[in-house]
Amino acid sequence: MLQAIRDRAQGWIAWAIVLLISVPFALWGIQEYLGIGGEPVVAKVGGRDISQRELDENFQRYKMAQRERLGAAYNASMVDDVKVRGQVLDAMIRSDVILQAGIGKGMRAGDNLIRQTIAGMQKFQSGGRFDREAYEQNLRLQGLSPSAFEQQVRSAIVSEQISSGIQGSSFLTARDLGELQRLQGQKRELSYLVFPDKDFRPAQPPSEEDISAYYRAHPKDFTAPEQVKLAYLDLDAKQLAATAQVSDDELKSYFEEHRDEFVTPEQRRARHILIPLAENANAEAVAAAEKKATEVEARLKAGESFESLAKALSGDPGSAARGGDLGWFERGVMDPAFENAVFSMKPDQVSEPIRTHFGLHIIQLVGVRPGGKADLAAVRDKVEASVRASKGEHLFYDDSERLANVSYEHPDSLEPAAKALGLKIQTSDWIGRSGGPGPLSNPKVTAAAFSDDVLVQRYNSEPIELGQEHVLVLRVVDHQDAHVKPLDAVRSEIAETLAQQRGAEQARKAGEAVLARLRGGAAIDAEATAVGRKLNRPGLVGRDATDVPPAVLADAFKLSKPAAGKTSYGEASLSGGDFAVVAVSRVQDGAVQSGEAARQEPEVLAAARARADGIFRSYVDYAKSQTKIEITAKPR
Repeated sequence: MLQAIRDRAQGWIAWAIVLLISVPFALWGIQEYLGIGGEPVVAKVGGRDISQRELDENFQRYKMAQRERLGAAYNASMVDDVKVRGQVLDAMIRSDVILQAGIGKGMRAGDNLIRQTIAGMQKFQSGGRFDREAYEQNLRLQGLSPSAFEQQVRSAIVSEQISSGIQGSSFLTARDLGELQRLQGQKRELSYLVFPDKDFRPAQPPSEEDISAYYRAHPKDFTAPEQVKLAYLDLDAKQLAATAQVSDDELKSYFEEHRDEFVTPEQRRARHILIPLAENANAEAVAAAEKKATEVEARLKAGESFESLAKALSGDPGSAARGGDLGWFERGVMDPAFENAVFSMKPDQVSEPIRTHFGLHIIQLVGVRPGGKADLAAVRDKVEASVRASKGEHLFYDDSERLANVSYEHPDSLEPAAKALGLKIQTSDWIGRSGGPGPLSNPKVTAAAFSDDVLVQRYNSEPIELGQEHVLVLRVVDHQDAHVKPLDAVRSEIAETLAQQRGAEQARKAGEAVLARLRGGAAIDAEATAVGRKLNRPGLVGRDATDVPPAVLADAFKLSKPAAGKTSYGEASLSGGDFAVVAVSRVQDGAVQSGEAARQEPEVLAAARARADGIFRSYVDYAKSQTKIEITAKPR
């Protein structure tokens, strides 16, 4: 609004308008003046309100965390924003309920504990110590203030006190342990028939009437979301550094000022003869390896060439062909035991057998390159990289300020800013609220793109901080509302869906007919032959079998234990519409063991955690039932 006043008013008229709106703003605040009141509230939990802003911030942080966790596998277009917002709100309500329950029971987290917890977080540390700059920068990237983050940590600590207290009280009895071992270690004799949907698809493609009817009945399946096309300027210190001009004089000057930073480490060159020996080898294998090493030592002392013996006897295929030569290396590269031996030897010295997790090594030191301060020629690439990084950083801070100023002064175009900074205006394809490729995947970008100022007013965005020394300014160049795709665009997709559905339906009918005959006493081998299907016989399998379709395995372990000489039959729906008939002819229970070692087995620990989690969930459900919770707005 102030931008519009500045653009359209001049002289005493503008000053009069500013004066008129400044007085009520000062007396009552802009929210009261506009009739907005407080922030929109989406939920009330006990005595606390959850605002729309809090929900938005947590939703964006969730998406950022998912993107970091999944990396290239993250697909923003597959995220149902409305559904995920609902899940995030549920988690926020749950967190508030737990926190209020803990406070009600007198649980607290003091300021000292908060400081110690934050200082101990690895992402806020540099060189093993708390780095305030890294802390504040990390919070800025998340859109958090230090006080807001400290409150989150306080809440998490109180919640953990409740969780650990309840979960720590859970345990498995001896009977529970035995039953768990019996079931977890159970194996089942399995066979199954698969009826693929493709074998049962109709010969004729779906009719136009059927395709049109499906299209009309499932409009949501073919709805394209609201989308925008963007133009943007991307300012990144790394790109500035890569294109920065660096002169020889600058390199020399930087090198002289930072000479102590550029040193060459001591390097050594060695040969070795490896006698392979497993890390957990038994005494007999160790004795055999030591005997072989003694024989090699004797041959070396008798005058045989180290190089020829390495070629003939070394168990390291990578170096044996080179006479055991490992080339030049510095500290921090080799196994510590091997490295310590090499860096304590003198040239041409041969070591005693050295044990590593690879086996026994007999080592010969071939040469030494002393470390020390380097000359410019030896470290030119490193010096140039440092100079470029420094230049890129300085250019970025100058250019980012100019980018902010020029894009604000010319809010209806990116051309002036692009010309002033020598940047290329980049454009996007259609992207939705879930983001686009590269820098456009950042939630801050989509939040700006769909904001009123950028989407409705068509102004340039403010500079968006994407990371350390990386900002972006964007504007919307085209926009389309959510719409149902035309039938012609999805006709082939619908035809494939209908064919798959009909094939799956017929596959199920064929499988169920066989299943009925099996339950009536027919033999599965004969049925497989009669219907022309291969009978898969994986045999006795456990719950973790990897060569059986998961749905078949799950059904097999749900079937009742067959009587002696009998078979239990079931069914499973496989991915893509395939159908399977499942047969279990024998069940072998797992062995039952007692003692503390048995309780430390991964499966037992997982079961104990699952029981504890169940008890904790029950407590949370009870706490929610005792807390007044009101959803005041649908998550959007």
